[in-house]
Amino acid sequence: MDTCDVVISSAGKLKAEKIIHAVGPRFRESDLEEKLRKTIANALAIADESGIRRLAFPAMGRGFYGIPLPVSARHTVGVIDDYLARGDTGLGEITICVTDHVEVSAFQDELGKTRHSRSEGR
Repeated sequence: MDTCDVVISSAGKLKAEKIIHAVGPRFRESDLEEKLRKTIANALAIADESGIRRLAFPAMGRGFYGIPLPVSARHTVGVIDDYLARGDTGLGEITICVTDHVEVSAFQDELGKTRHSRSEGR
């Protein structure tokens, strides 16, 4: 798989039905932000095409790929907001999953700028 590619698989014994696997850009990769946005958009599109109504979404790129938190938060929230704004999606609920209070704060700041947020602060 190349950067920005996504695939969907069954979730095996997990509580979810499907898992979306994405190859995001690595920190300091050329065109990092555009590739990050494309990866997020591709993940949303495959979820939508697969009939997924509820989606849990990570702080894209924060783990192994080392994307800085402000970049991840800005683009993850921004792309999700843009996707929902189109109005032609079957996605009914998207939960952004973060790992600690630092990530919560960064994502809450970005969610406050969107059209579609309902921040629960968990």
